[in-house]
Amino acid sequence: MKKNRQNRREGALARLEDQLEAGTKTAKKGTNKIPLTDTDKKRITKQIGVLNKPYTGYHANNRKHGPAVVQQVDMQEVMGDPPQ
Repeated sequence: MKKNRQNRREGALARLEDQLEAGTKTAKKGTNKIPLTDTDKKRITKQIGVLNKPYTGYHANNRKHGPAVVQQVDMQEVMGDPPQ
């Protein structure tokens, strides 16, 4: 993983853990701190779990761009017997 991406993941993980420990979040308008709801705690815990997993890259999780499935074809069946 690129150094920049690793640093961002580590920073985000640290911020989420601190937020969960403090039990507060910043309001959308202003700098007021409001308590975390159960939904917030569940979302943060889930995201911490995602950030703790090793990074596998975009293509590993995307079926559209994932590894191609190659179909084995028996050329004898397709072409038939060779002319004699």
